Amino acid sequence: PRNAKTDDGAQMVNIAAVHEFGAEMSAKRGKFLAIPITREAKRLQKEYGGAGNIPGLFRPKGKFVLGVSDGGNFKAMFVLVERVTIPPRPFIEPAIEDSRKPIAGRFAAALANALEDKRYVG
Repeated sequence: PRNAKTDDGAQMVNIAAVHEFGAEMSAKRGKFLAIPITREAKRLQKEYGGAGNIPGLFRPKGKFVLGVSDGGNFKAMFVLVERVTIPPRPFIEPAIEDSRKPIAGRFAAALANALEDKRYVG
């Protein structure tokens, strides 16, 4: 269905459009997109509803990363970027093109049979 959603609530039709046509994405709130670079970061981002809500997360001065203090060491969890460009990876249009001739042939056969008052079996 057109309103189908992924586990995290994203609409599948929007995801399909990005794959088909590509997109440029920038931050909705704030200046940067926070791209998770660890599984833990991805889990925490989902759990807290965004990187900005994760307790203890900070950005070292002059750096384009977010992380946490881990026993006195910095543990990077996110890379900060202003925008990302997702290239098109079409899958719908090529599938339609690949199917066009076989479908047209079946349709023509069904139409011919219908005009001859026969039942199409295909």
